[in-house]
Amino acid sequence: GRTSADTQARTGEDIEWTYDADERLVGYGAAIGGPVPLVFYAGETRLHAVRLSDGARAWTYPLAGSEGPVIYGTTLYAYGQAASGPTMVALDVHTGQLRWREPVPGGIPDVRAMIVASDVIIPTSMGTTAFDLDDGTRSAFPFRDAIEVLPIGSVFYMATFDKSAGT
Repeated sequence: GRTSADTQARTGEDIEWTYDADERLVGYGAAIGGPVPLVFYAGETRLHAVRLSDGARAWTYPLAGSEGPVIYGTTLYAYGQAASGPTMVALDVHTGQLRWREPVPGGIPDVRAMIVASDVIIPTSMGTTAFDLDDGTRSAFPFRDAIEVLPIGSVFYMATFDKSAGT
C-alpha cells in the first residue's frame, strides 16, 4: 500500500512525498511536532510512524488496525489487535519503544481513545476501561456501548446506546 501527503509547512513551502507501507493502510491517527515531526498511520498489521519532512519510516509496531492513537507528552497510546488479542499499548513517540502493554477487555472499540486526567479511556461493548498513563494499570467502569465521549478537565461524559430499549 502506498499513501501520499501533500502538506503545506508553516513557511508556506509545499512538502510532497509518498510512503510505501508494504501493507494496506486503514486509518490515520495522530501527528506530533517538535524536532522530528511525525504522522501515524494504522495498517492492517502494524502501526506506522512516518516523518513529515520526507515521508520516511521512523518506526513500526505490530498492532493491527489501530483506531485513533492519541499522544500525551512523549508517549503515543494506541489500541488494536495484537497476536495476544485486543491490546492497548504505550509507545515512545520518537522511537516506538514499548513502555507498557495491557489487554483490552471487551474487544476493540469503535470510539476514539481519549486522555482524561491521568488516564487514557476507551469504551467497549463490555464497559469502559481507563488505563493509567504511566504504567497501564486498569480501572473499569460499567458504561457500555458508548456512541460519544466528551472529556472536560478530569471528568468524562458519555452518551450510550441502550440496546434493551431498542433505541
